[in-house]
Amino acid sequence: MNPIYFINNLGVGFDTAISREVNQSLIKAWLNKLSLGRLVYVYFLFKNVFTYKTATIDLSINRKKHIY
Repeated sequence: MNPIYFINNLGVGFDTAISREVNQSLIKAWLNKLSLGRLVYVYFLFKNVFTYKTATIDLSINRKKHIY
């Protein structure tokens, strides 16, 4: 039997930047104490939506290079 490999979910770019900021944030710990921890994602979404700078991704699939 041949194994089948797949990726279920992969975050790259904007969502990763928000997740990183949330995880490093002291605001999240404070809001968690108030049972409002999910609001921190909304806060960082609006904080980053106008300032996020895109990045280039070089991806190789079957020895073909794709640049996004």
